[in-house]
Amino acid sequence: MSIIKADGCASSNPNSSRSNCLISPKETKRLLWSPDLNYQLLLSVIADETLFKAEIAAGKVFVGPEIYDVRNSTINEAQVAQDNSGNSQVTRLTSNFDIGFGIKIGQCMLRKLQPWNARQVQVWAVDEVSGFEGNLSETSTGVEYLKGNLSQLVFPPSMPRRVNNSDIVYPTLRWLVDKDIIDHVETAGFDISNVDGVVDVAISFPTPGSPASVTVSITEGCNGTGILGLDTDLEFLDSLAVVQVPSSVTDNGDGSYTAAFSPVLSSGTYSVNLDAVTVEVAGSSAIYGALETPKSFTIL
Repeated sequence: MSIIKADGCASSNPNSSRSNCLISPKETKRLLWSPDLNYQLLLSVIADETLFKAEIAAGKVFVGPEIYDVRNSTINEAQVAQDNSGNSQVTRLTSNFDIGFGIKIGQCMLRKLQPWNARQVQVWAVDEVSGFEGNLSETSTGVEYLKGNLSQLVFPPSMPRRVNNSDIVYPTLRWLVDKDIIDHVETAGFDISNVDGVVDVAISFPTPGSPASVTVSITEGCNGTGILGLDTDLEFLDSLAVVQVPSSVTDNGDGSYTAAFSPVLSSGTYSVNLDAVTVEVAGSSAIYGALETPKSFTIL
């Protein structure tokens, strides 16, 4: 991991040599954010994909959609006013900006992102070589972490639209930063483009359940793609929230699972969900999020 530290370019040493403070900004490809303004993104986490995904699964870090172009930008680095003599005077130094990024996502994902609009969050920009930007800091015990920029995000409510046979207008994500901070940390352990946010699931029942078996269909919430490999990650409950353990669960290879019960289920209302708030499947980079309310079914 290579680090460009703020203290190497401290304002208390206002010399002008550029040899130690050069930086070559790269194209921003993703924004990450945390609703916890005191959250500390440890450098040890940035360097390790497993640790980083654990932060996502725990809801500490959220991964934004991939950015494919810059629509507009406004940068305000100083506020200037005229004095009584008509001379311009800097009244305040700022580093605020407002950038619009093009994002290729559909209406379903836009609806899911609406609750983030205009909330105060920490944001880290990640570039094309998985370099993170933020404020490099240190805890009282000497542990280094990266503080994000205090920001607001604005996700549009409108969906992508085709304007002619060859052109599609995609939504614009606006990133409004209260104070830009320029430390830069390059990841060494993984490619951020391979990491996604938590995927919400949808659960349905393709056929009515029987006392001896229940077939459950689990798909990705937005696109309906069947999810494989969850046969050991399902939890069945009765109406009193008592766990009902299947004698076997068969992955049918299409996103559906058949759970057999022996002894058989009694008549009544049951529910099914993932057995943890988030679940990872071996061999997949995806993180799946359980339903807030388990899906109910009835055995007659």
